[in-house]
Amino acid sequence: MTSIDELKELVKELTLSQQETDKKFRETERFLKEVGRQIGGIGEKFGYLVEGLAIPSMEPILRDRFKADHVMAYLKVRLPDGRNKEYDVVGYSNGAVNTAVIVEIKSKLKSGHIAEMQETLRTFTDYNPEHKGKKIFGILTTASHVSPELQREVEQAGILLARITDGIFELVSGAQVEAKDFST
Repeated sequence: MTSIDELKELVKELTLSQQETDKKFRETERFLKEVGRQIGGIGEKFGYLVEGLAIPSMEPILRDRFKADHVMAYLKVRLPDGRNKEYDVVGYSNGAVNTAVIVEIKSKLKSGHIAEMQETLRTFTDYNPEHKGKKIFGILTTASHVSPELQREVEQAGILLARITDGIFELVSGAQVEAKDFST
């Protein structure tokens, strides 16, 4: 065999090897995308689990502490202009108490959720004008550990904090924490 023939054979083998490598790379890429999709699904299911645990625990808190006579989970609002808003839990009462409490449930609470909650509370009556004139309060609920610094940040924002303890969610913000009325 001549050296040119050897070179051609080597190039042919390298080309086949490169094609096989490309094929394996595409298979690996598909596998990693599938694993990512499945991991995302697990995270979504964990969020649903946290909501499933939190919602029944929030009803007695809303009824006892805020005297809510209406409690709704998964409230979805669509305005005529096309804007949408979803609330995990809303409790409200009319008459003498005249309050609305919005509960947002997070599997893992992060600092950015505080500003999101403040915006949700500030715009609540824009999406729900039937509640204008009510005092508006907020509760952030989480299944994860909350550092003392993050808890302080939540409380300084005038938002109450609830966490899971022994299978039920309870307010961890002490009696000294005054929930801010976001109606003003």
